[in-house]
Amino acid sequence: MKIGLAQINSTVGDFPANAKRIVSAYREALDQGAELVLVPEMALVGYPPRDLVFKSGFVDKCLQALDYLKGEIGEVPLVVGYVDHNQKHGPGKPFRNAAAFLVNGEIRSRVFKTLLPTYDIFDERRYFEPSEQCQPVEWNGRRIGITICEDVWTEDFLHRPLYKRDPVSELREMDVEVILNLSASPYHLGKGEVRRELLGDLAKKSGLPFVYCNSVGGNDQLIFDGGSLVMSSEGVPLVEMAPFDEEVAVAELFTESPSRPSVRPTRKSLHPDEEVFRALALGVRDYIHKCGFETACIGLSGGIDSALTAAVAVEAIGADNVLGITMPSPYSSQGSVDDSVSLAANLGIRCETVPIAEPFEAVREALAPIFRGHPED
Repeated sequence: MKIGLAQINSTVGDFPANAKRIVSAYREALDQGAELVLVPEMALVGYPPRDLVFKSGFVDKCLQALDYLKGEIGEVPLVVGYVDHNQKHGPGKPFRNAAAFLVNGEIRSRVFKTLLPTYDIFDERRYFEPSEQCQPVEWNGRRIGITICEDVWTEDFLHRPLYKRDPVSELREMDVEVILNLSASPYHLGKGEVRRELLGDLAKKSGLPFVYCNSVGGNDQLIFDGGSLVMSSEGVPLVEMAPFDEEVAVAELFTESPSRPSVRPTRKSLHPDEEVFRALALGVRDYIHKCGFETACIGLSGGIDSALTAAVAVEAIGADNVLGITMPSPYSSQGSVDDSVSLAANLGIRCETVPIAEPFEAVREALAPIFRGHPED
C-alpha cells in the first residue's frame, strides 16, 4: 500500500487557494505512485481558525470548498482535514474538527477529532465537539485508523494526564492495520525529536505502522515545522520529511522490504541555532506574504538585535525586498553607523542614512517648557 503524504502550507480562511494547493499536492503524489493521499489537520481551513469559525458563513464556505475538492478526487482516496458542523442534536459545541475520506467524487467517510487540547496555545473545546467513538475506515481490504493530531499524544508526552480516552488503543482493538494522523503540531525547539520518540513508542507498543502528516508554515503567532514521519510497526522511521518546507512523498507499507522512494529515510538533525533561524525565517516569510505585503524596512542601529532581524528578513523574503535605514542622532557613534552600513553590504540590501539630529533638537525645544526644571535623563 503506497501512501502519499502532502506536507503543505495552508492560509487560514483562504479556502480557494488551500483547495488548489491540496489538489496540486494530491496530483503530485499520484505521479509518485500513491494509492492513498494524506494532508494535514485542517489543511482546507488553515490552523488555527480560532473565532473565525463563529463568523457567519465561514464553515459553510469551508464545506463549499470541500464539495469542490471531492469533485477533483478520483479512484485514489484523499484524506483531508476541515471544519464541519456538529449535526448531533442536543447540547454540545457547534462544530467538529474533522477529516473526510474522499474517493471517486464522494465523501466515503467522515472522522472527528476525539481529544481536544485546551491548554497552552490551544482552545479547541471552545469550538469543537469531540468524537463519541472511533471507527476504522475500510478501503481495498485494509482497515485504516484515522486520527487527528492530539489523538495520538499519550500522557507520557503531555505535561500531565489530560484525557480518559485513548483513540489509538480503541482503534487497535478494532483490528486496524495502520494509523493515519493528520496533524497541525506547532513548533518549539526540539519538537521534531519529541514527535519521533512519540511515534516510535506508539508503533512499538501497538504493533502498527504510523503515517503522520504535519502542517508547515506560519499562521497567526504559530509556526508549524512539518517534519512528517512514517514509522514501521517496529518503531523504525521509513520516511522523514523536510523540516520547514513543503514536500510531497510516498511510502510503501505492508511489504517485506518497505521501499523508501524520493525521501532520505533518515535526516541529520539541524543544529539548534539553524533550527531556530529557519523557524524565524518561515514565520516572517508567511506573516509578510499572507498579509499581502512584499517588502520590509528594517531600522539598523549597528547592534546585534537589528543585525539578526535584518538577516532573518533577508532569508525570509530576499535581499531585494529588504531596505535598511540607519538614523544617526547626537548620541550615535560613528562606529554604529559604519557597522550598519557594513551589515547592509554583507547582506546585499540597500541602506539609507537619514540623520535625525535636527528633528531631535526641534522636538526637544518644543517640549522644553513642559520639562522646565527637570534634568535630562
